[in-house]
Order: sequence, then C-alpha cells, then structure tokens
Amino acid sequence: MKVVKTMIAMVLAVTILPGCGGKPSTEELAKEVQSHIEEKWASEPELATARITSFKLVHKGGQQYRGLLEATKDGESVTLGVDVTYDGESFMWEIAD
Repeated sequence: MKVVKTMIAMVLAVTILPGCGGKPSTEELAKEVQSHIEEKWASEPELATARITSFKLVHKGGQQYRGLLEATKDGESVTLGVDVTYDGESFMWEIAD
C-alpha cells in the first residue's frame, strides 16, 4: 500500500511535446506521457526503482485523455489511473486514485 501512496503523491507535471508537426496520435501522446512520468519518478528517491510495465491512453473527448498505468516497485504490482489534458502543444498529467 505504501507503494501506491508514494506513486499517487506524484500528482502533476507539465511539458511541451517537441517537434510534433500537428496533433500526435493517442499512442504517441501515451509514449510522451509515460516518458515524462518515468523521468519524474527517477528523480524521486522513493520511486527511482519503480518501473512502468504498461501504459494505455484513450481520448475521452476535447482535450481530455484517461490512462491506465501498471507498474512494479520492490516486487509489488500496482494499477493506477492517469488523467491527461493536452492542448495541442503541452500536456499535464495527474495520477488519480
């Protein structure tokens, strides 16, 4: 349970998608979001050993996306929801309960 609480503590981040000519596909956006989450976790001592095993993202409509992230840390597996907002240039993500 501590793993989940630590992962949920990573709440929000914003970045710009470099070099995307036009709107990226949902799969491309998922790769960018996953990469950003991994970078953020790597910078946090408690999450540095966490590994994302799967991340899927679906477009809900407008600027809203919903993801399902599966990860492991110290042999414990967790599944977390991720809310993503993408405005065409930058995105922000939030790990939801």
